[in-house]
Amino acid sequence: MNSSKLIQAPCRYSFSKEEARELAEQTLAKLEQHKISANPIHFTLFFELLTSINPNIAEQVEHALKFNTYNDDSARVMFNALWNEIISHSLHSEEFSEIVDNLILYIDNWIKAAQNKSDKISVEVEQVSQLSTAQEMVDRLKSNVLPAIESYQSETHALQEHIQDSSAEIIRLKKELDKATAIAKTDELTNIPNRRGFNEIIAHAMKEANEKQSSFALLVLDIDYFKKVNDTYGHLVGDSILRYLAKSLHNETKGKDSIARIGGEEFVAILPSTSYDSALKLANTIREKIASRPLHVKNNANPITLTISIGVAMFQLNETLDSLFTRADKCLYMAKSNGRNRVYGEAEL
Repeated sequence: MNSSKLIQAPCRYSFSKEEARELAEQTLAKLEQHKISANPIHFTLFFELLTSINPNIAEQVEHALKFNTYNDDSARVMFNALWNEIISHSLHSEEFSEIVDNLILYIDNWIKAAQNKSDKISVEVEQVSQLSTAQEMVDRLKSNVLPAIESYQSETHALQEHIQDSSAEIIRLKKELDKATAIAKTDELTNIPNRRGFNEIIAHAMKEANEKQSSFALLVLDIDYFKKVNDTYGHLVGDSILRYLAKSLHNETKGKDSIARIGGEEFVAILPSTSYDSALKLANTIREKIASRPLHVKNNANPITLTISIGVAMFQLNETLDSLFTRADKCLYMAKSNGRNRVYGEAEL
């Protein structure tokens, strides 16, 4: 099935009955293959994976499956990001289009009417100039020219009011759309950028680096044994740990540095104008500080010793995001494969 055709469809999930049945069967088979329950969240994400209606979501699901990070928590994050994006894209779009269309139609009609009025005034002025007495000129001005000018002024005033009203409505809708877009780019749990926000931030960093012939560091971080923490202490504690890590990353980075949560327990940091050695040093500082602070859980005598693994890669001029992220991800995989609570850089690949 042609995924580009699906992307251009008027409705996101506009398939024939036969196509829908075939995709549903494939989705269920894929879920069964990975031994994942077919609840609405998992079904939707695997459906997106198979159709690639949203290539970004499909890539995230594929990545999580490849590195065994796909679970209920990471699925919930991806599902929320998916529906935030759908909502932000569709919010008020019809209302916005209707206002703009009506405004364009109103202005078009006004231009035609104004041209007719202008032509009429020109004819009247020409005729006035041909009259022989002053009284005839005054009478003609009062009866024909002045009413035409007053009508022209009245319609111009009405147009100004219509534009002002429409502008106020458009500004209101734009503010709501901006707010919805900001929400769609923010992780609701940690209040830092999500995968969509990260993609926008790093695209800007790559563009700036290419223009300035410079580089930046990308850190990919993952909480070690996070599933075990969730299973042992519950999701509320797990959520608190995610917020704690987000806050810790925020405190350890500064200036133009950016952080984001791109998966269940996976975070990233973008460090502009940072050398490879400095990036490794910062990564180890973050790792050591996290490991040195046991987290105390209410009504539990045993504190949680939290550790993280980090992969570090440097942006190379004109490379793609996929190329950069793949290297950082491989470094993270090496860190986790070699005992966790480690930092690996691309020089070790």
